[in-house]
Amino acid sequence: MPRLSSLPEELRYLEPFRKQVAKLKPEEIDESMDLSRLNKLLLKCIEGIPVAAGKNKLEEDSVNLERWLATPGINDNGGMTFLHGYLMALPELVDRLIAEKNKSCEMDEVEMELPPEAKVKKRLGGGGGWQVNWLRANFFVFPTFQNFFNSPFSNWRRGNR
Repeated sequence: MPRLSSLPEELRYLEPFRKQVAKLKPEEIDESMDLSRLNKLLLKCIEGIPVAAGKNKLEEDSVNLERWLATPGINDNGGMTFLHGYLMALPELVDRLIAEKNKSCEMDEVEMELPPEAKVKKRLGGGGGWQVNWLRANFFVFPTFQNFFNSPFSNWRRGNR
């Protein structure tokens, strides 16, 4: 398998996403894959600067990425081509990422004490979560918002089906 071409200096902050995508089959590289790492990298890139400047920065990165992808002899695994399409949602993408970041900070905390013999695995995709194996039983714990929990189950608790 030929070695991937190096990213330009101004796009090297995207390398962790590129490594993540390198583990996927080409047909798995689409909007259904876990984009949390990519979104965190984009947010980190524009952290601490005004929103308008952040939008300009990512639009410049999109232009640089397009230029790099058009360079003859570039070897990409599909991840940067996907990213180019993803960045076509700019400048609204920045607003959406900031809103999602702020929303994720509003989640309630849940604390659990598990016996020492319980095995816990962190699960990726679907917003993250944990799989707990204990006494030959599997428990799945996923973060959610309080209002989400109350809505679908409130009728069920009262016996209204």
